[in-house]
Amino acid sequence: MLRVFFGIAGTVLVTCASYAQQTDAFLSIDRNEDGVIDSFEADAHVDVDFSDRDVDQDGWLTLSDFEQAMVQEARRSGAKVTSQVVSDVIRPAARQQLQMLDHNQDGSVSKAEYREGQAVLFKRMDRNGDGKISREEFDRRRGE
Repeated sequence: MLRVFFGIAGTVLVTCASYAQQTDAFLSIDRNEDGVIDSFEADAHVDVDFSDRDVDQDGWLTLSDFEQAMVQEARRSGAKVTSQVVSDVIRPAARQQLQMLDHNQDGSVSKAEYREGQAVLFKRMDRNGDGKISREEFDRRRGE
């Protein structure tokens, strides 16, 4: 079953969500393995995430980049990506992400705009305001 949820950098991921996949995502961001994601780890992750999503590597995220990245993520997670899944789930999610992150409405997202979106999401996920995202806070947001 496909499920749409938000990642740490604010990007919608379309995937077969499982606890193991969420655990892997948390651990990949928690680089020092202290059980929490701090702002430094989140910042480092957003740079990698931006680069991964910039499919054509031109330094900007366009609707096509968001869509292609989501298709790749879904396939990596083992989901069968049909043209119907793309048109019904992925394309609308990609469009939503572009609109949310494209602050100047120029049709593409710069790395600065992407970072701003990540910072907003980090604050939203940090429910207790301690400047860190715990495993519980991470799982709660990913499941929304």
